Amino acid sequence: MESIAKKNIRHLSVFDPGPSEQALKEKYSLQTLTRLFMNENVYGCSPRVLQALREVTPQDLAVYPSARTDQLRQALARKHQVDPESIVMTNGLDEMILLLARTFIEEGDEVLGHTPTFPEIYSQARVDGGIPVMIPDKGQNIDWDGMLQGISSRTKMIYLCNPNNPTGRLLPLEEIRDFLEHVPEDVLVVIDEAYMEYTQDPQSSTALPLVEEYPQVAVMRTFSKAYGVANARVGFGVFSPKHLSAIDAVRLPFNFNTLNEKMAIAALKDEDFLEETRKLNEAEKRRWEEFLTTQGLDYHPSATNFLFIHVPRAEALVQKALEAGYRIITHSYEDHVRLTLPAASDGVVLRELFKNHLKN
Repeated sequence: MESIAKKNIRHLSVFDPGPSEQALKEKYSLQTLTRLFMNENVYGCSPRVLQALREVTPQDLAVYPSARTDQLRQALARKHQVDPESIVMTNGLDEMILLLARTFIEEGDEVLGHTPTFPEIYSQARVDGGIPVMIPDKGQNIDWDGMLQGISSRTKMIYLCNPNNPTGRLLPLEEIRDFLEHVPEDVLVVIDEAYMEYTQDPQSSTALPLVEEYPQVAVMRTFSKAYGVANARVGFGVFSPKHLSAIDAVRLPFNFNTLNEKMAIAALKDEDFLEETRKLNEAEKRRWEEFLTTQGLDYHPSATNFLFIHVPRAEALVQKALEAGYRIITHSYEDHVRLTLPAASDGVVLRELFKNHLKN
C-alpha cells in the first residue's frame, strides 16, 4: 500500500547518522572515538553554560517556556546591535530552515544558490513544491554572474552560506552588497552565518547590517558551532519587518525551551571562552595549512573550524582514521574530505596518519 504522504516528499530519505559511536567503538576495539565530522566545538562549551544548567529549578521545568524569549532576544540585540523585535528564535537552524520553506515557498517557486554548499534548504523547499536552482562554483569562488543569470520570475529565495559549508570560504561583504544591488526586492536573500564567530573579525564580516539596508535580506546564526552548545539547539534569525511577522506567525509558540534560553544567555556572557576558542582554532588551522602545503595537498582557504581537503583515496583515509579513533567524512567532491579542526594533540596524530596514507 502506498503512503498517503505528500508527493513532494517522496524524494526525501530518512537522515542516516551512520553507526552509533558505541557500535563503532566495539567494532574497532576503541576506547575513545573523536568526532571530527560535524564541525562541533572540540573544546566543549563555556563553564558558565554548565553553571546555568545547575541553577535550573523544578519550577523552570514544570511550566511552559516563554513564547517570546525576551531575555535572550534582548541579550542578542545588545551583542549584535539590532532591534530585539527583529529576532526570531528557533530550535537550532534546522527549524529556521524549515520555517523559511513553510512560510515563503509555494508550488513552482525557485530557490537559487551555488554549489557546493549546505543543502538542507533545498530539501525543505521541495517539500512545499519548491525547485532548487544551483549554480556551480568557479574554482573556489561563487559564480556571481551565473547567480544573477539564474534569477527568474519564479525565484522566491536565494541562499548564501557565509562562511560556506563545506568549503570554509568567507565572502567579502562588498561582494554580497554588489550582488544584492541586482536582486529584485521581492526575492528573499537568506544569509546563513553559522560559522561567523570563527572568522577573525566577525563584526566587520557579518551581513547583519544589511538587513536594515536591504529589507529582503535575512541573516541566520547558531550557537551550535563556536559557542559549543550544539545539543541545546539554539538558532536565531534577524529579519526586516517586511518578513518578520509572517515567519513569526508560522513558528510554533513554545518552540524554544527555558533551558536553551538560559544556556544561550550564559554562553553569550563568556566572551573569554569564545575568544580562546577562536585563538586555539586559528593556531591549529595554521598547523594544518603548513602541513597540507608541505604534503602538496590542495585545500580551500577556510574562515571556519574545518578544512575542505583534496586527498587521494579519500575513502581509504576515512577508514584508516576511523580505525585510529577519529571520525571524519568525505564530502561533495570525489576524493575530498571535510575535517573539523581537532585539538592540538589530536592534530599531531592525524597529520601523521595523513602522511602515512600518502606514502602507501
